[in-house]
Amino acid sequence: MRKFIFVLLAGSLVVSPAYAQKVRIVVLGSSTAAGNGASVPDSSWVGRTKTYFKSLGQLDTLYNLAFGGTRTEDALPNNGENGSVTRAMALHPDLVIVSFVSNDAVADIPIATTMSNLRTIAKVVTDAGKICWITTPHPRNSFTTFQNNLQKGVRDSTYLQFPGKNLDFWDCLVASDGVSINPIYDYGDGIHCNDAGHFQMYAVVKAANILAPFFPLPLSFVDFTAVRQQEGNLLHWTVGGKGSCPSFEVQRSGNGSDFRPVAEKTSADDGNCTIYSWLDASPPAGRSYYRLKMLSDGAIIYSPIVSIGAGAAQPFALSALFIPESGALLSVHLQTDQNRRITLSVMDAAGSVVRREEGQAFAPSSRFDVPLDGLAKGLYFLHITSSDGKRVTKGFIFR
Repeated sequence: MRKFIFVLLAGSLVVSPAYAQKVRIVVLGSSTAAGNGASVPDSSWVGRTKTYFKSLGQLDTLYNLAFGGTRTEDALPNNGENGSVTRAMALHPDLVIVSFVSNDAVADIPIATTMSNLRTIAKVVTDAGKICWITTPHPRNSFTTFQNNLQKGVRDSTYLQFPGKNLDFWDCLVASDGVSINPIYDYGDGIHCNDAGHFQMYAVVKAANILAPFFPLPLSFVDFTAVRQQEGNLLHWTVGGKGSCPSFEVQRSGNGSDFRPVAEKTSADDGNCTIYSWLDASPPAGRSYYRLKMLSDGAIIYSPIVSIGAGAAQPFALSALFIPESGALLSVHLQTDQNRRITLSVMDAAGSVVRREEGQAFAPSSRFDVPLDGLAKGLYFLHITSSDGKRVTKGFIFR
């Protein structure tokens, strides 16, 4: 979670309200953020993001300071004529998106240096009382093993160091080899993404609800995952925001482009219109792609796409995550192919760890109950790490 060569923007179809105050966004980054690979600027992920928030009446201005060939060091305070965080803050933004996806690895810059640069940039933004989102790298072809490891290390560090404020541009674009661009998203140079790839990154930004602190949220997808189990492919998704209980159409594709409905879901598993799951007991051979069509209060919203290959059950994955009716704990169901020591961390939307539990996960699956008493209502993220380096992150709503 394939070509998106169709005239359909994943978004609300209802007339948007007028807001008295609108948000200013600044984008810092390199060539992908600048729009390279997109056929026209409006088809880039930044262009689509601008169009979407404009259509909702929430965006005042989006300034794109991204420039091809730049690295994280170019965005440090007072570095660069136009693309530094100093220049970004001079534009008086409410929110900054930082997106350097591969040029640090091109230059063999150590993971620690890249992450130090990103932390410095983010601190300038947050010290000013503004919001900063950091994107992960995205895949790139023809890298050395060392450079691929740099990319994956920065990806994992971004998940950990900017919890609740990271945008995952890796999983939505990566090929089956785990390091290069999925061919259906490749612009043709092995570096940049085509319109379909840019759509995938836009979908990640949209699904993250980056303007949630500024406006009341309509219903939207908090997350959407697919897990291979012995019984089939288990889909699990969470929605958040305000609206009536939605209905869903589950859609499946064998090529990531041509989707067909395979199921409908009309009632929530937990009774509060938040957490849903569906088992595809008869997936076709090969890789399957899934997306969700959500209908609520007259609005149609599409989820990001997730994919799952054929074969054995996944070695380490969440099979279910929900809050029972008591609301006092988080029920975590973990699928594992071997016994592992694990750490479960609950983080709030600001990235602070509010609960941490240690435990032993036993194959093939284990259940853990994480207490939630004393927590404020809102959006949280569960991050699970194992002693052998496995990881999984999932968002949930605590009501």
